[in-house]
Amino acid sequence: PFSYKKPLEGDNELSLRLPISYTEVESAGSFLVMPSISYKTPVLADNSWFVTPSLGYGVVGSIDLGSVGQIVSAALTSDLLLFQQENFSLSMGNMVGYYKSLPLNLKDYNLDPDLSNTMMRNGLLLSVPLQQKLAGRHLTAETYVINTRAFGSPLYEEYYNEIGITIGPEKVSRSNANLSQQAFGIGLSYSWASHSHGFSFSLGYEF
Repeated sequence: PFSYKKPLEGDNELSLRLPISYTEVESAGSFLVMPSISYKTPVLADNSWFVTPSLGYGVVGSIDLGSVGQIVSAALTSDLLLFQQENFSLSMGNMVGYYKSLPLNLKDYNLDPDLSNTMMRNGLLLSVPLQQKLAGRHLTAETYVINTRAFGSPLYEEYYNEIGITIGPEKVSRSNANLSQQAFGIGLSYSWASHSHGFSFSLGYEF
């Protein structure tokens, strides 16, 4: 995801995101572009708890399947730092979001899937500093577990779980409230649901 963050007064933060994805299943490709805007604000004075409301609009489609649609979303995220010590920190993240398809009139097409779903996503993040260094910075290992559930219109998967780990050099200044402590990270995760399971490899860099 491409994103831009603008720090504001009082530890508030405005974020713009532009996630772009392309998926191919059995030679049928589909794309998703969903820009969003969010506003993060602290709940506690020590910055151990933040809440972030966000709004988004997306376009999804497939040339191979001859389909296209549009989606609107609204979500509220909570990031809470549970424990922080010299040798580890533990955070909890919670999100509830609402996603709804919109009718689309395009040339000879009049599409109205009339789909709506409420998504709930809850997870824990454990960050542990390591003794090893890279480019003069200590490495950190971050382990996470996430549960995601959907309610509303029927989906192929109505829930899935994910567990993973990332390793990378820590940031110059450590973050609070469930934010990654890594400026650069390489990760591996495993996800499973009622009808599927699989591994993912990730590479992330914040600049």
